[in-house]
Amino acid sequence: MRNYIVSMVALSLVAVGCGDKVVDTSDTGVTTTDTGTTTTDTGDTTDTGATATETGTSTTDTGATTTDTGATATANTTPTAPVIEIVPGEPTEEDDLVCTITTESSDNEGDAVDYTFSWENNGTAWAGFTKDTVYVGDTIGFRATTPGDEWTCMVVPADGIGDGDAAEVTVTVTVDVGDTGSTDTALFTYFWEGSATITSDGVNYTDWNGTESFVYYNVSDGQVACEEVYDTTSTTSMSGCADCDFAFDVTFSNSVVTGPGCTAFNLVDQPGPYSSIGWGFASTSGNYSDVLMYYYPGDQSWFAAAYATTTMNGSDVDLEYLVNGQYFYYYTY
Repeated sequence: MRNYIVSMVALSLVAVGCGDKVVDTSDTGVTTTDTGTTTTDTGDTTDTGATATETGTSTTDTGATTTDTGATATANTTPTAPVIEIVPGEPTEEDDLVCTITTESSDNEGDAVDYTFSWENNGTAWAGFTKDTVYVGDTIGFRATTPGDEWTCMVVPADGIGDGDAAEVTVTVTVDVGDTGSTDTALFTYFWEGSATITSDGVNYTDWNGTESFVYYNVSDGQVACEEVYDTTSTTSMSGCADCDFAFDVTFSNSVVTGPGCTAFNLVDQPGPYSSIGWGFASTSGNYSDVLMYYYPGDQSWFAAAYATTTMNGSDVDLEYLVNGQYFYYYTY
């Protein structure tokens, strides 16, 4: 805004003349006359003021434009703690401890959330072996537990930027009394026997159809603790056994368990296929004759597992075998 200061001073002077005649009252004969001089206002006005000139600095538009980029800095929020539980909730020394996430963590920014599992045993950080059921390190194997142990699972969520609050849950391991109510420690072994008919098309052996029985035997009291019976079938022959007359990739299915100790051994009925094994038969293998051959995946080799007997039924073979307990061990049952 521009401000102007202007001082104007105007002077106007007006004089009025009088033309009255003075009468001589003396008898001198001299008459005094008004000269009639009149001082007249000329009407000139003289501006003696000074004009004030704007002395301010003009602001020049340089054309520069400031642009709003729209970027807003937002602080990362870490994930919420998940909800977890240990399964089973009342474990015995025969149960694996599986730490399970029942409610996932949430993240406000929608970041992917990873989980880190750790364990404590009786208040001390566990540095021993863990198993992976769903997540890395989410399971403690039952062999690491002892009745009376307190096991705590801790799970920390992370979104790749920061860690969220940890969740934790604790269970106490109890004694498994099994179906017998006994907590005695007994000496056990096992028996593994089976029979099968191996079908031939006249040139090659094509099918394996049989059953097996796996018996957990309590040496201490001379009783069967649990017997597991299941089907063995295959139409898939295996190569690689140089001594074998025939060999198959045999599937186990339709397991049925009976006996007072099945719960203690974590054995339950399993309908449908659930496992497989490489079984074969060799008339001669090294110094042995008529042996059941077993394929061991660990070193990808075949070895004699038990003696077997065969009976020819036309071009088919009826096979029977018995694997005696080679291991003895103590078990709370």
